[in-house]
Amino acid sequence: MSLIINDYSDKSIYVSGDTKPFKEELKKLGGRWNPNLKGECGWIFSKNKKEIVEEFVENVNKEKNIKEIVEEFVENVNKGKNIKESVRMLSPSNEELKIIKNDINETKKELEELRKQINEDFEDIKDRLDLLSNDISDLSKMFSNYIEEKNSYDSA
Repeated sequence: MSLIINDYSDKSIYVSGDTKPFKEELKKLGGRWNPNLKGECGWIFSKNKKEIVEEFVENVNKEKNIKEIVEEFVENVNKGKNIKESVRMLSPSNEELKIIKNDINETKKELEELRKQINEDFEDIKDRLDLLSNDISDLSKMFSNYIEEKNSYDSA
């Protein structure tokens, strides 16, 4: 059984299905268990977590589909069915390969954008630290001047 995302209200969503194996992950994502959601039970989330919850559910469902395919393959082999046919079942189609390649390219683009953003953020932080260092140096000089003036005033 897969995980399913449902709208609950204007401000919340919930995840139902076979959630028990993913209890800790759903908690870490900010979900709360609710045994009475529109006649079923599930994990309720704020709608502002929808994107990350959708990504999690999608990944879980993909993983489950792979497990189901492998289980079916093993079952076919155990039943004495043609191994070549069973192997063909595990091989991705050209369309699936295109999707995988596109996913990889999208991920590469996202990683490159993140790298650029991190470099920009790093440069910004470095500039701010330089400014702070200059400010601290100026304050230190001002404080030293103040102490000198105070000492000369006190000794006069």
